[in-house]
Amino acid sequence: MSSYTVTRNGNTYTVLLKHRRAGMLTFSIDDREYSVPCESTSRVLPAGVSITPLARERAAVNTTRRSANASPEVTAPLPGIISDIKVREGDRIEPGTTLVVIEAMKMENPIKASTTAIVKAVHITKGQEVGHGALLLSLELA
Repeated sequence: MSSYTVTRNGNTYTVLLKHRRAGMLTFSIDDREYSVPCESTSRVLPAGVSITPLARERAAVNTTRRSANASPEVTAPLPGIISDIKVREGDRIEPGTTLVVIEAMKMENPIKASTTAIVKAVHITKGQEVGHGALLLSLELA
């Protein structure tokens, strides 16, 4: 998920883009969810509107080797679309287990476990657009 600060006519809102599928954008503002059709993602904004990405608060999990400082959160190391989710809540994972596949720039990017853990929660859905640092999974470290 990507987060943005949107200012319209002097009013500022935090907008969380949840996913973009089949010409529909789904986002939330102040815990209310909205879906709107979109033909394209035009860069031309109406007068009085500005959009700024929020600072990334989470760093990507080390996905290439076992880490002594393994995180109980798996975050997206790059922006893209979730093309596959290889684990479910309750699954036990080992270092090197593929957890999620993110498609970015027409390339499949497997996100692998860096430690032994149990999947506590899956925070994404197949087809969902995610930004860099977006929370993908929560783990219970073993």
